[in-house]
Amino acid sequence: MKPNHPSPTKPPQEWSLASLHEHLATALSIELHTIPLYLFAMYCIKVEQLNDVGDRARKDLAGVLEEEMLHLALVGNILCATGGKPKLYGPNHTPIYPREIFYTPTKLHLWPPTTNAIKKFVELEKSSKPGRGNNRGPANIMSAYNTIGDFYHYLKEGIKKVHEKRKEALFDPSTFDIQFAKEEFFDDDMTQIESLDSAMKAINLIVEQGEGSEVAEQTSDAESKSHWAIFKRLQDVKIPHYDVVEDPETKDPNFIDNIKKVGAILNPSKESY
Repeated sequence: MKPNHPSPTKPPQEWSLASLHEHLATALSIELHTIPLYLFAMYCIKVEQLNDVGDRARKDLAGVLEEEMLHLALVGNILCATGGKPKLYGPNHTPIYPREIFYTPTKLHLWPPTTNAIKKFVELEKSSKPGRGNNRGPANIMSAYNTIGDFYHYLKEGIKKVHEKRKEALFDPSTFDIQFAKEEFFDDDMTQIESLDSAMKAINLIVEQGEGSEVAEQTSDAESKSHWAIFKRLQDVKIPHYDVVEDPETKDPNFIDNIKKVGAILNPSKESY
């Protein structure tokens, strides 16, 4: 199953504010769809004692999750600053699994951190550059966006192109007070968007931290901390985890009594009742 959100498969012939907003909305949805994957895997980890295999893996996943939340907020800030309206809720936006995430043909599941699950995370975070097994296979032959890294590369170009046309009018200063600010977030890298420079800073950070680094080899400290590098290190680690229901749904008949009630509260949809 692919996401319900209609996503562009290639850059437009001519960038406009509308096509930029479409791409930013897609970036927002990409970031939103990664969070449940990593959160589910993290909560499945069995930690017996501090600094054991499970504890270290949990901390690694927690760090990745914080950065994915940062990326979600940064993209939302750019969309807001350019006059768009970030949307995270509703049937066209709420993540449902299993599914493919846009530009990778890899089907992703809410799984515990098994070797297979971590390998899928590696595939998801792979670079747009050669050197990480990035094969442009038949599943993507009609698409310019073969990886999330490809997508962000073109998104950067799109922001620049629209800025060339609209100049500083692209960024609405009246939105500054409704964007996420550093004091409202747990990460010092939170950036409010007021110019082309701040928008590029935000996109570059997203790419550097994990959405397909443009560096093929681990040549820097930042690269070694990328999401791809973290999952690459974890894929051969046997991470202790609890036995859980994979791709759980609130309507699952195995969920009864209090579990059913809590699930319905956390997932308030028609199917929950």
